[in-house]
Amino acid sequence: MAVNNLVPAFAKLYIQNQTGALHTMTTPLSAIQVEDPDPAVALINTTSGVNIAFSVAMDNLWDAIRPFHSTSTVIDRAELWKKASALAAPVFVTEFTAWTNPAGVSGAVSTKFGFITFTWRSTNGGKGIVRLVEPSSSLLQISKYQRLGVNTGLSAQEIAFRDNYLEAPGINILYARDNGVYLSALNVSHRISDTLRKRAMRIGEI
Repeated sequence: MAVNNLVPAFAKLYIQNQTGALHTMTTPLSAIQVEDPDPAVALINTTSGVNIAFSVAMDNLWDAIRPFHSTSTVIDRAELWKKASALAAPVFVTEFTAWTNPAGVSGAVSTKFGFITFTWRSTNGGKGIVRLVEPSSSLLQISKYQRLGVNTGLSAQEIAFRDNYLEAPGINILYARDNGVYLSALNVSHRISDTLRKRAMRIGEI
């Protein structure tokens, strides 16, 4: 798979904050193992190569990232798409909406225009990225940038995400855009996004 494309498959998660703004989180996946319109039947691979239902995979992923979000933030749906080549149009396969716990965990409000980015080294030499948009204000530390592999300075939520998801190949379904899987932790950063602010101005949110 060429760098910066989403071949052979990807998931799109739609997350809505307390203001009603809907943000998407897109992640590359392995090849779809069983293609089916039922998300409980459609199968993808974890990073260990084990087949897992798309519904279970998405519920697991949201459960891993929901501690970073406010209780007024909810997950709307996750879509599964396939892509035959870098230039091919993506094809919709199925969607999942029956979340076990659809709301975030933190009691604080979400941080408008904020985001937390996790980076990790892929087995193919590239870099994987997980970006959480508008996390809880109680967790965002603007301008924080540090090693993800060192516990000092990390929040309990960041340590748990690394240890219980990124480093759990039987659960983790996140692929890098070079088709590699998780090898080692790199960094975590906290920022305020000028791009999100400009988008909000453009569509009249602010």
